[in-house]
Amino acid sequence: MLLGRSRTVVIAAWRVPTALWSYLDIASKRDEGKSDEKLWFLYGLTYDKTDRFEGAMAAYEQALAQAPNYKSALINDGAKYIAKGRYADAVSTYEKLTGEIGYDSAKAWANLGAAYRGRSADENSNREVRNEFLKKAENSYKRATTSDKKYGAAYYNLGLLYL
Repeated sequence: MLLGRSRTVVIAAWRVPTALWSYLDIASKRDEGKSDEKLWFLYGLTYDKTDRFEGAMAAYEQALAQAPNYKSALINDGAKYIAKGRYADAVSTYEKLTGEIGYDSAKAWANLGAAYRGRSADENSNREVRNEFLKKAENSYKRATTSDKKYGAAYYNLGLLYL
């Protein structure tokens, strides 16, 4: 693992974006860096921190190309899909995370609910399909509250769904 021993360096460099970019660039030029999913994930976080949306998405997708079941990259990639209005992509990402991978996290379930809610808005012409997505959103938010009873975002979004 390329970044295992350097974790404290990365955390210390986080406060100085220039130093972090330099560290990531050096690490990515090493042979093992090109295939290190954690390195690409850190690139994604850094792009997020510096408000570079497209770069973050590309970095998370590169991390997933190296490790398709990398949970943190899936969560962040799905969140980018939601922000971009790509709800179908977000749904498939979070369904994989909560279903196939079996990741039971309030954040993952709440984000799946948000993706379903977004899909429902895309289906204004077909009321039956729209209601099906809204029901799935409700179930996902409820699952988030059972996963973590203190996860306020799930309750908030469930409340918005009922308005």
